[in-house]
Amino acid sequence: MMAAFVNTLFLFITMLYMIYEAINRFYNPEIIEPIYMIIVGLIAVIANGVSAYILNNMGVATCSHNHSDHGHHHHDHEDANIKSAYLHMLLDALISVGVVIAGIFIYYFKIYYIDSILTIVFSLYILKHSYPLLKKSFLSLMDINIVEIDEKTLCELIISDERVLEYHDLHISKPNSKYNFISFHIVLNDEKLSLVECESITDIIRKKLKHNGFNHILIQVDTDKNLKNHTNCSI
Repeated sequence: MMAAFVNTLFLFITMLYMIYEAINRFYNPEIIEPIYMIIVGLIAVIANGVSAYILNNMGVATCSHNHSDHGHHHHDHEDANIKSAYLHMLLDALISVGVVIAGIFIYYFKIYYIDSILTIVFSLYILKHSYPLLKKSFLSLMDINIVEIDEKTLCELIISDERVLEYHDLHISKPNSKYNFISFHIVLNDEKLSLVECESITDIIRKKLKHNGFNHILIQVDTDKNLKNHTNCSI
């Protein structure tokens, strides 16, 4: 997550700087050789486009592998670092496309400011798509819950067994882009339950949690002497 955050933050700052430079060029236009722009731009489009395509497929393959491993298909487990690298390559490819388009317009119509316009458009596009990853990685580093499950759903899931009186000391975290951690205590209403019976209760809860995107689950079983008559939720 640290690598993803730093990479995406650098990309974000770069885009803002490019927008700043593009605005400056409106007031201080420069004469550009369009033929060189088109040739170099086409080479860069091919190189960066292929790289972005490969990285995007790597991210899809990683996400599909996680889905097949954990049996749920509606949760996003893509690798944040692959996503960050993909955005970098996508940026380079888009800027290269902009260079080619700008070169064509400059060659035929002598419209030099088209380069600045395309730079701003593509930069805003990358900012829009990189912000979710920047936010996600930052919240993870701050140990703030970003797992998409509401408290009511989670509560119903945990206490669905009538032998579970309550749960408390709940903690949810996302230490990296692939794992959702959860830990909590459950209070049972029967002190005479065997270890096998306790495990059968927690196994059912684990299966439901895995279906909802959690892949590292820690459940501690307590007797009713630990009953707090409230849910202590820290997510």
